[in-house]
Amino acid sequence: MRSILARIGAHPWPVLAIAIAIAAVVILAAGNGLSFSGDELYYFGRQADVALPPVHYGSFSLEYLLAPHNGHLQPAGKLIYEAMFVIFGADYTPFRVLELLLVMVSIGLFFELARTRLGAPVALLLAILLCFLGAAWEVLLWPFDLHTIGALAAGLGALLVLERGGRRADPIACLLLCVSIAFVELGVAIAAAVAVSILIRGDRRRRLWIVAVPGVLYIAWYLWARRFELTPVGLENAADVIGSWFDSLRAVGSSLTGTLATGDGAPVPVVGLSAFGAVLAGGAIALFALRLRRGALPPTFWPLLTALLVYWTFIGLAERSADSSRYVFAGAVLVLLVAADLLRDRRPGPGAIAILALIVALALPGNIAKLEDGGDYLAKDAELTRGEFAMLEVAGPHAKPGYVAAYDGVARQVGASPYLVMDAAIYLDAVRRIGSLADSLDVVRGRELILRQTYDVVLARTLDLKLEPVAAPDQRRLACDTPAGAPGVSPVPAQGVFVQALDADVELRISRFVPNLPIFTLGTVAAGDWVRLDLPGADSAPDPWKLFFDAPIRACVER
Repeated sequence: MRSILARIGAHPWPVLAIAIAIAAVVILAAGNGLSFSGDELYYFGRQADVALPPVHYGSFSLEYLLAPHNGHLQPAGKLIYEAMFVIFGADYTPFRVLELLLVMVSIGLFFELARTRLGAPVALLLAILLCFLGAAWEVLLWPFDLHTIGALAAGLGALLVLERGGRRADPIACLLLCVSIAFVELGVAIAAAVAVSILIRGDRRRRLWIVAVPGVLYIAWYLWARRFELTPVGLENAADVIGSWFDSLRAVGSSLTGTLATGDGAPVPVVGLSAFGAVLAGGAIALFALRLRRGALPPTFWPLLTALLVYWTFIGLAERSADSSRYVFAGAVLVLLVAADLLRDRRPGPGAIAILALIVALALPGNIAKLEDGGDYLAKDAELTRGEFAMLEVAGPHAKPGYVAAYDGVARQVGASPYLVMDAAIYLDAVRRIGSLADSLDVVRGRELILRQTYDVVLARTLDLKLEPVAAPDQRRLACDTPAGAPGVSPVPAQGVFVQALDADVELRISRFVPNLPIFTLGTVAAGDWVRLDLPGADSAPDPWKLFFDAPIRACVER
């Protein structure tokens, strides 16, 4: 056993490389079939999430680059997405590969930081656990979270550079901190850690510029961004911060041990705040208190603790779910580094390493199951949005100007995506620039009924289809048909149709991709009254509109 550990300690990177390769295959497989969704769509349409509706920038501009997204500074992510769109168009795979590379770089940097504290075997086991940390599926599967993982990678790089020192360490660390902050505010937390590490040194006056430069740049941006009246945190939530710290620790504890709720009925976007997680968090705090009483904490401990607590403070001030999947990865990395620093220079024996290996092995099944849950969650969202994009392409120039399904209560009530914040004009402009995000109509026709019902409603609302009350038309100018039986269905001709309710009030519904069970109601026509339904004209879909009625009608078209 000792000889094996010695060989691993001498050459740990090949083992870690194998674990990274296996994890990459597992993660890519779990996210098979995903496509752009959620916040990524803002970047696709060059929209800034600073108002409702979002501000649209037709061209890539400095203001768009610096405009906050949901309150955050994210120019690094915008630049990366813009460059990737130019190089790869609407192909989603390169975005996923890039995200995965950043994750693995972060794990490699974590390994180097942990190895100097606990030795290679322990650091290797912890890094392998991070490779398969499915509780953080949002970071592993969703490219948009390159903001979090990019900030983490650049921040860990700055910490490692400063620990190793050298003539160029300070300027490189300063540059990496600027990059980290340019991804998202996790970089501010790591900059705070670097500030603490400098302030406890004797040469602090000479080296404080390392954090002063990124700090001043961030403050300057923050003051400029106040024009959008949207800030990332709120001090009115300060009383909730301590509770958020504890909940974050609970979530990380559950994630690292794989004690997660998975499968049907389990909440996917969050880890879940379990009682066992609370026990783990309480135990960790108790062990920390015992270690604190012994004194002689290493000077590197306080910067790492600062990064962790500042990061969790941002989460608490922003009133975000402390156990959200998107916060687990960075939290787990920082918790493990804090713990490694508390045990710095202690080299566990074969027995302790075997116990740790068992804990890691037991944590993997729950994490892989959570990863699969996350992949299914994103895949369902991708199916929904790709079909809705197909409806925007069908509507094309006939779409109602400015109509956005995400802001339409009727469409949202039947399941339309809350993330499709583009109108047809913005989307089609992005399609010309980047490429289509839509499913083919053949794929749309093969989707399950509930999705096709949603697509019908989105298309009908995008085209602003509605009944117009009219006086009784001149029968000599019409060709009329009285469909047999009610309820029934009648095709709607391209030029539109006049409809009269005959013996009773009639409810009219319409569909295009649903042969029966339509859910979009045009309205109710009183017995004897006439209405007109106009269609906007020919489009890219050969499928005819169908009119459903629950009482006898007369349907007429102009000769």
